[in-house]
Amino acid sequence: MCGRFLRTSSLEEVVSAFTAEGTVSLPVSFNVAPTTSIYVIRHDETRRVVEPMLWGLIPFWSKDTSRAANAINARAESLTEKPSFRHLVSRHRCILPLDGYYEWDTVSWRGKGHSKQPYLVSAIRGGGVDHAGLLGAAGLWSTWRDPDNDDSVVHSVAMVTTEATGRLAEIHHRMPLLVDVEELEEWLDPASDLPGWTSAPRGAMDVEVRAVSTRVNSVRNNDPTLIEPLASPEGEPTLF
Repeated sequence: MCGRFLRTSSLEEVVSAFTAEGTVSLPVSFNVAPTTSIYVIRHDETRRVVEPMLWGLIPFWSKDTSRAANAINARAESLTEKPSFRHLVSRHRCILPLDGYYEWDTVSWRGKGHSKQPYLVSAIRGGGVDHAGLLGAAGLWSTWRDPDNDDSVVHSVAMVTTEATGRLAEIHHRMPLLVDVEELEEWLDPASDLPGWTSAPRGAMDVEVRAVSTRVNSVRNNDPTLIEPLASPEGEPTLF
């Protein structure tokens, strides 16, 4: 799963990277956590727009917003089967722009008494999943209306994940469904069927993976030191 990421690009940079339009800015965050507002790129029939949404999908049929924390991710392999997601796959696809995301090593984790090592995964400039320095993670968005207050409307989103590949599989068995430049429009186009590649095995991702401090474990920590490479005993950055 992906439960934490990095958002340091400005609205203007996101708009430029994904050829979109947007007017609402969000503050920079080095430790974006679930149930907070994040940028989401969607197609509104005539153009791509960037707008804030709650990270953690609230199904339209929910009685309240409590489900958000439990629906931050959606498995690509079962999007058309899950009640919370299957009605969204045709016209509610979107992209989550990420400056990078954090993942914790669950593959070599030794258990009790040892903290899982966090890594920061970011785009390699010029790579297949590079969008002007940003990653684009596939997502599904939804609109929830408070049954007790018609004026209360919440737009929320879940990040789509898939089976990890390449170096990422040596850290965790899941990864965000990172959309490359050629796949972007097909994913966002509401007139397009769900792309077949959504649930197909992905190739190795062209990303940089570097160890970072366990300070990122706490959502209370939110500063630039979180993304500094963890130094090896020799003093060199620990790259994976």
